[in-house]
Amino acid sequence: MAKKNGYTMHPYQLLIQYELTSDGSNNGLVSLKITTEGTGMNNPETLVDTYNFTNKAEAKRVKLEDLFGSKYSSILDAHIKSAIAVDQDLYFKGENGFQGVDPEQSFYVKDGHAHIVFQKYSIAPGSTGTPEFTVKLPDQNKVHGAVQAIIPSSKHYIGKDGKLMIPLASVLRQLNYDVTWNGKSKTTEITKGALWSSISLNKDSYFLGKNAPHKLGAVPEMKNGYVYVPLKFLSDILNLKVIQDKQGQITISNAEN
Repeated sequence: MAKKNGYTMHPYQLLIQYELTSDGSNNGLVSLKITTEGTGMNNPETLVDTYNFTNKAEAKRVKLEDLFGSKYSSILDAHIKSAIAVDQDLYFKGENGFQGVDPEQSFYVKDGHAHIVFQKYSIAPGSTGTPEFTVKLPDQNKVHGAVQAIIPSSKHYIGKDGKLMIPLASVLRQLNYDVTWNGKSKTTEITKGALWSSISLNKDSYFLGKNAPHKLGAVPEMKNGYVYVPLKFLSDILNLKVIQDKQGQITISNAEN
């Protein structure tokens, strides 16, 4: 077609780059930013795709609601509107401008902040590029609420390593954690929002995110079909607050409560 019409043909190229903005070591969240740029056209195109998921055997997608709570839209809308007001000339106005974030809003996480991404031309002219708005992540314990778990004295015991052992799944589910048992590998995965942890039966090796595993001087045990872990797993690994009264009853809650 170029030869037929007497003009020079310019090759069209795609440049695709990715950035691993969160590698899973921060509460088990993996966050990827992928930028695709087209060259060889009068108006080069730029597309930003983002992917956020928990770092575990069966990955779970993480959305803004998981990080900011049920009121995420009002929190983020207020922040973005304030940022736009500072540089109004860079953005469309009225119905063509920013209308609020939605459940499928594109974002990535980096250095404790969520970067809210809008595609080129979506809320601003091409000269503005691909708008991003940075918002500090809230404390995840506060986001998911203050709850407590109660362990009666009849539900814990001293294990073979001399440590106080508690039933893992029943306790953490009271605290709104997801607990999944894999019978084949004899491992249990624990998630809550972006937090990920893992333990293996009969191994003194306790993971939090992609950090090196911790040792607690005792191994997880199976008793009556349930997995038990040292009480210190809750306080030292998951950073939960542990209180035991004189009758032996144990109360577990978020560390700041």
